[in-house]
Amino acid sequence: MSPLFVSLVFLWLTAPLPAQQPAPPPPAVPPPPKGPVTGPSTPPAAPEAAPAKSGEPYTIEDGGFSIQLNYWLTQSEPILRGGKATTVRPPESPDLDFPGKGKPTPEVMLSIPAGREHTLRASYLRTQSSGNTTAARDLALFSVGYKQGDLLATRYRLEHAKLSWDYLSYTFAASQIRVKTLWELQYAAVKTTIDAPIRAATTTDETIAEGNKYVILPALGLGLEQAVGKRFRWEAKGSGFGLPKRSGIWNAEASAVLNLRRFEVLFGAKALWLKSSPKDDAFFRQTHWGPYVGLRWYLEPGKR
Repeated sequence: MSPLFVSLVFLWLTAPLPAQQPAPPPPAVPPPPKGPVTGPSTPPAAPEAAPAKSGEPYTIEDGGFSIQLNYWLTQSEPILRGGKATTVRPPESPDLDFPGKGKPTPEVMLSIPAGREHTLRASYLRTQSSGNTTAARDLALFSVGYKQGDLLATRYRLEHAKLSWDYLSYTFAASQIRVKTLWELQYAAVKTTIDAPIRAATTTDETIAEGNKYVILPALGLGLEQAVGKRFRWEAKGSGFGLPKRSGIWNAEASAVLNLRRFEVLFGAKALWLKSSPKDDAFFRQTHWGPYVGLRWYLEPGKR
């Protein structure tokens, strides 16, 4: 071999190897999404509509200003008894049970919204009746004397006014029964006239006796109501106040109500009991009760 070829082979074998380049790192793989995996061509799902609130109660009373008229088929008469201050002594008596069966009683009520779901109500009723009876014994009524057997013509008038704040205190979630506390001021008055017309023709003595007694008291109560359909509900309430051997008053009612948007028709029963102060010379006691029908008109639609 030639010396030149040998030199080239030697130089090639002894030449340093080129430095090896590091391999490039693999591309980073993103972590899988936590939600459901959808293809790139899948459009995003549309938001679902909110479900209807099936448990929301029907809108019932307290929908706005209203006027209510009641026709009350009452059956009662007052009872007159001698009080602690009476000066009547036996054999005369200061007691009289008024005759008659009573007459239907009209009543009017005005309702005014007084806060969220609360109502201020003002009501008034007036009724009167008359009847004849015979004195079972000698009587002394309001300083006028009557003999046993006298024919007595009696008349009376009852008035009752009430101012009530119906405060919604609680609603049971399961049954949607609403509980209201009632904060009231009540007034009642009984005025009577007693006459002996036959005896008046034969004597110059006074034969007409007049008595007027009244009760004015605060009252506390409780009311319940529940809607059992879109246009139907029931109501019940009672309130009163009194002390032993003092004047007292209470009233209660229960009714079924049919809602006709701006009008409501009510069917039910009511009761009113009152007693004037027994510390007077005489006092009245009466239980006024019976079925009734009512019509309520809303002056504005409100949330009917």
